[in-house]
Amino acid sequence: MDEKDLRLFQLLLINNRITHREMAQELRISVPSVYRRLQNLIDQGIVTKFTANISAGYLKAVPVKVMGVSESQSINGHMKEPTGRSCTEKIYQFGSNALVITLLLKGLDDLGPSVERIRESLEIKELSVVIPSRVTSANVPVHHKYAGTKPLTMLDYRIIAALHEDARKPLNEVADDLDVSVKTVRRHFDTMVEQGSIELSTNWMPERTSGIYSLVHVELRPGENKGRYIARLNDRFGPRILVALESSNLPDLVVLSCWSPTMDRHMELVEEISADEETALTFSRIIRSTWLFKTWRNKLLQERIAGPWH
Repeated sequence: MDEKDLRLFQLLLINNRITHREMAQELRISVPSVYRRLQNLIDQGIVTKFTANISAGYLKAVPVKVMGVSESQSINGHMKEPTGRSCTEKIYQFGSNALVITLLLKGLDDLGPSVERIRESLEIKELSVVIPSRVTSANVPVHHKYAGTKPLTMLDYRIIAALHEDARKPLNEVADDLDVSVKTVRRHFDTMVEQGSIELSTNWMPERTSGIYSLVHVELRPGENKGRYIARLNDRFGPRILVALESSNLPDLVVLSCWSPTMDRHMELVEEISADEETALTFSRIIRSTWLFKTWRNKLLQERIAGPWH
């Protein structure tokens, strides 16, 4: 991978339906070059799927990240959904058996029981909980916040389901599948995107990249502006800062998803971030494995297109 691959991936995180031509204009390369780069990421198993789902905001669901070090000796052999509630979206395993578990909760009432099940099933004695307030890539939100007022219709759900396993599917093919006009499908789809009721995601396996993928945890000095701090890092390191997460319950925490071509470059990046005058504390972990899970939201989508629903 190089910085153009990283920037291409950022564009897909922000909008997984971006066209090859739009990517080519952004990267200032030819359309065939974009196609080859994207296909190479897919062939290597780095990018695994482009998905669509009912947005977390529309469902009033709560994204949460649980972090801790597991004492289990058998994680690699049989990783199972640890909450018992189909709330787990991803689990990242880092060095020293550190885990980051991404949850999608139906509500905050599910937080305590889910955390306790994780603590027990993954043998984590001490863990921390992060509730994201904003997730950005290149200073752009990864997902639109829900700003709609009207409930999704049956056709809306059917469009989401048609794009669920391949969100880059052309809308004319979706229209053929649903036996409605392309104009109708496009109008409904554009409205869902505008209102933030559809969530378009790019699944990937960062451990399959040719370089070093890491999470860098940064604790800022109290009162520092997180958005301004992240923008400054993006200017300095470019797409090597793939994603930045801000926490609502830990107001001074920023978590950076970073990529470096070599271990030496990774250490230089961490050292530069640590030396920043706004940084109080920094530590990093390097990815080892990724597990992806289907959640209650996937089942709910199927129930909604089957109808009737409440």
